[in-house]
Amino acid sequence: MRREPRITYRDLSEQLGTSTPNVHRRIDRLRTTGTLGPIRAKLRPETVGGTCALIHGQAVGKLDAKAWQALAAQGSISRAIIGCRDRVYLSTCLKEPSRIDEVMRYLADRFPIAGPEVLVVQERSSPWRDDWTYSGDEAGPRMEYIRAADLRIIRSMWDDGRKQICDIAADTGLSKPTVRRRLANLLDRKVIEFDMGIEHGQGADVNFGLIVRFQSPDDRDGFLRGLSNEPYCCREEVMLFSNAPDTVWMNLTVDTINDGYARIDEIRERKGVVSVMSDVILKAFTFETWVDRLVGTEGGDVVLDDRAAGGTLRSWAHS
Repeated sequence: MRREPRITYRDLSEQLGTSTPNVHRRIDRLRTTGTLGPIRAKLRPETVGGTCALIHGQAVGKLDAKAWQALAAQGSISRAIIGCRDRVYLSTCLKEPSRIDEVMRYLADRFPIAGPEVLVVQERSSPWRDDWTYSGDEAGPRMEYIRAADLRIIRSMWDDGRKQICDIAADTGLSKPTVRRRLANLLDRKVIEFDMGIEHGQGADVNFGLIVRFQSPDDRDGFLRGLSNEPYCCREEVMLFSNAPDTVWMNLTVDTINDGYARIDEIRERKGVVSVMSDVILKAFTFETWVDRLVGTEGGDVVLDDRAAGGTLRSWAHS
């Protein structure tokens, strides 16, 4: 379901070699235990010309409900990943690059981070898939592909990304052929993505957050080519950065903590690896941003702020 969130139960049963009712029961069990949350359809930040950035560092102070509420209220922070040693990774989507200063000032007041580094996302892979999306100037806004009907379709799928065509049609007032055609176009153009709602720490596997630095971008690319040929290396997400071309972020999934540490030791021995910063992922939170709120726009054109030339993202990256 991570590779193809809208896969049918019938296709799942064929892939798994089990009955369709058994697939139903197992998915219901995953939802009951909290391992699998709601699957939401969302606009990709790149679709609207937003610049994505990863902020990471050591959290200072108490990580409680008040801290999460502060992150949720900021408006540009889409996700927070917390490690067991209070290492934090914040995914942000900025209307324009210069907004990073505003975000960093907000964090200094409401969610202080020691030694924060901002990495500007150039490319990122979708979870458990090999398709890459581009961020920032290389992406460019794709709002020309989106109409009011498309926003209604995405809004209908917010609470259930696996909602059937007939139910989406009933929600939106569109015909089933129109929904089917427009949804296929949205998926084909990578305008939308799916938040799988998977709670870290609830399942049997273990997730590590890794930042790997290399001697050169060529060493980084060689590492990624080798990684794609290793079926046992289950990476949920990979991000590359325009202001740190020698650096990779990885979300690594393994069976046990010991397996993870053994895998990290292997990575340290790879050609050109300078350092590996890692932490076991304890919690992950997803927040609504200005991109999500665009889906609530009723009809008409979606108007975004003009993107500022230049910006100060690069100044936040450690040399």
